[in-house]
Amino acid sequence: MLSLFAFTNGATIVPGTAFGTPASGIAPAGADYAGLDAFVLVDDLGAPRYAPRSSSVAQGLTAAEARRIMQEALTVANRARAQIRRPTNSQARVSISVVDTAGTVLALARTRDAPVFGLDVALQKARSANFFSLSTAAQQLTALPPVRYLGPTGTPQAGFSIGSSYVAPTRAFFGRDDFLGGAGVPVNASGPFAISARAIGNIARPFFPDGVDGTPHGPFSKPFAAFSPFSDGLQLDMANNQITQVLTAYLSADAAPILELRPEGSNLGCTRNAATRNGIQIFPGGVPIYRGNVLIGAIGVSGDGVDQDDMIAFLGLHNAAVALNTGFGNAPPAIRADLLVPDNTRLRYVQCPQGPFLNSTEQNVCEGK
Repeated sequence: MLSLFAFTNGATIVPGTAFGTPASGIAPAGADYAGLDAFVLVDDLGAPRYAPRSSSVAQGLTAAEARRIMQEALTVANRARAQIRRPTNSQARVSISVVDTAGTVLALARTRDAPVFGLDVALQKARSANFFSLSTAAQQLTALPPVRYLGPTGTPQAGFSIGSSYVAPTRAFFGRDDFLGGAGVPVNASGPFAISARAIGNIARPFFPDGVDGTPHGPFSKPFAAFSPFSDGLQLDMANNQITQVLTAYLSADAAPILELRPEGSNLGCTRNAATRNGIQIFPGGVPIYRGNVLIGAIGVSGDGVDQDDMIAFLGLHNAAVALNTGFGNAPPAIRADLLVPDNTRLRYVQCPQGPFLNSTEQNVCEGK
């Protein structure tokens, strides 16, 4: 028998753990999401790991605001018609996360039977929408260590710069030195544009516009000749050095700044960047959160069709903003990424589905919000 950690003890198969019990790490939600059939991550004692909390960032979300955003997003999810489930007219099942501008989780929950991978992907979407909307995104990307791929002998090759490979080409692509913040932009939380996860995906494809063969690649992507699902561009390259560390334990003196092992509690995750510590995501389903014109975080959703994910994030945030009326909400339309038209092709901000709700004929539910 092949011994697999957590599945066997070396001789016999370990009995499974019932999903939805504290031992599984996921349990029914309590009062924070009462009546919404929600589930939360819990520790060994059954206590919620990501109960709604206030941000420590100036003007950031309060615990009450983070809680209401989650409640409204869960409510939209419970009404949403699933894209990827059978039978037809099944309910969407998703994971939802809210973060602040530092990438800190302010709230996280999921609906019943949501795909497990969505817990990680929803957080990636939220952190990506937040990160690329920051005024310091370019600065933080440029500060990352050189990316080193494994060579034929299994040791890392000479590295290349994230800044020269992605930041500069992206600014040239848009014809704007202020894209991703930096030149000409005050160093504060808010960059010049609100960048959604869908907009990130638009420029992370080997053809731009996506699906039009023979066109140049988006600036977050590898050229088509060098592209593969295992080497797609910025998404992989931000995590590549950590992957290299795991595969080779390469800890020579010259690689130490890239591959140093950090003590528990100070680990910067798989990207060496705190705001995107579990990686970036290029699928739709994440939008930044603003208080007026000030970026204060983002919401991410994963688990169903990407249009459904977009709707749950965007409409859930809108509904929470209307309900509380404390000044937070979706990005002002005047700074959303769909104002950008590189190469005569407009970026998309969100795209909500047709016939979005069960037992309803409503349409265009995201229009004008």
